[in-house]
Amino acid sequence: MTNSSILTNKMKAIHELLEAFIPLKYNFTKGQDCLKWAVERLLYNEEEDDRDVILLAGSTVEEEIKELSLKILERYIEKQFLEEEYWVGKFIVKLYEWYKSGSVSIPRLDTIISWLYAHFDYPNWLAMLSRKCEYAIDMEDFRKPFEDELWYIYELWKDASSVDEFNSKYDRRVSNSHDVI
Repeated sequence: MTNSSILTNKMKAIHELLEAFIPLKYNFTKGQDCLKWAVERLLYNEEEDDRDVILLAGSTVEEEIKELSLKILERYIEKQFLEEEYWVGKFIVKLYEWYKSGSVSIPRLDTIISWLYAHFDYPNWLAMLSRKCEYAIDMEDFRKPFEDELWYIYELWKDASSVDEFNSKYDRRVSNSHDVI
């Protein structure tokens, strides 16, 4: 295996840890996926005795899982991937996937999205999603506009490599167009 392919595999693994870490960061999971990531990395001897990965694999306390996962991520990930707003966007991607799989309901999404919206100082791109989600709880007519907006935000964030990239593609007029007809 060449150095280039080793580095590519390492970065793919780090992004897998990032995907597992984001729901943990927002207290949606207890860190099981981060533990699983670390155990698999060790099982296949892909971490060359990395002490943090070893400690992560043996962690049982949620706060320790968060700290070790973040320490590993900070070591490998570029700064733009560590911005809070980036993580919020990537969490929306995960929420969309969970919603489509049926493992999270609109009322649960409303609780999470409302918290994210308020906690992160009301980002413009999250305003319509939050409002439409809230309306979709009680009014069936808002389910499709909510789902259209969730899909739109998902599509933009799923491939975005930075907040700036997302913002350059986000168009509030598109969000406004997802409405009850």
